[in-house]
Amino acid sequence: VSDPEPGEGLWAVEQGVPVVLVERSAPLGHPAAGLDRVRSDHAHGAAEAVAHLAGLGHRAIALAVQDSPTAPRLRVGYRAAVEALGLTPVSAAPLDGAPSRSEAKRFERTLEYLCEAVASGNVTAAIVHSDADAIVLIPRLQARGVRVPEDLAVIAYDDEVAGLADLPLTAVAPDKHAVGAAAARLLLDRLGATEPGAADPGAGESGRRPAARRHLDILPSLRIRVSCGAVAAAP
Repeated sequence: VSDPEPGEGLWAVEQGVPVVLVERSAPLGHPAAGLDRVRSDHAHGAAEAVAHLAGLGHRAIALAVQDSPTAPRLRVGYRAAVEALGLTPVSAAPLDGAPSRSEAKRFERTLEYLCEAVASGNVTAAIVHSDADAIVLIPRLQARGVRVPEDLAVIAYDDEVAGLADLPLTAVAPDKHAVGAAAARLLLDRLGATEPGAADPGAGESGRRPAARRHLDILPSLRIRVSCGAVAAAP
């Protein structure tokens, strides 16, 4: 549940059985905000990408993200890292204000944004979500005379197909297996776990109270390949 409409997501609370949100969250104040939750810390992943590029000497880093549930957290982490590291602010990508209705239009607008950013002489690096988008965009950038990574260092976000590109992409890799495993463990714990406690009216006849709810954030990792301009690690 992410920025739900009034009443949206209440079904998860009303099931009467243990529920664990996976890669989703509910805003504070929403009834589902008190459910167990496991998700990737996408804000941390974006910040790690910014920090890596800054460590390579880049001072103006663009962010190009498609419209998705992941995008808001990527923007939060990106902006926080740019501010914390004292980097040069970069104008927002066009998709931030008005998402494209078609995939072709999304690629066209993102391509123009990145080409103009490089041509300005300021932007030298970019984070692109998703890596499937980055795989499509890089040949188009090269066709427009933008060399990767010489003119524009690129880090993709997701790492589902980043390593398969003609130019292997450095990518932030959310650990989806770890998220799923943690959610399964949490659900199994919830099915039978209780915490010992002093008998009180809210503890039930057994004198034990339900285990505390948990919100778990799993940190993504950064996989270094060629597209960022750093020395690539072993596959």
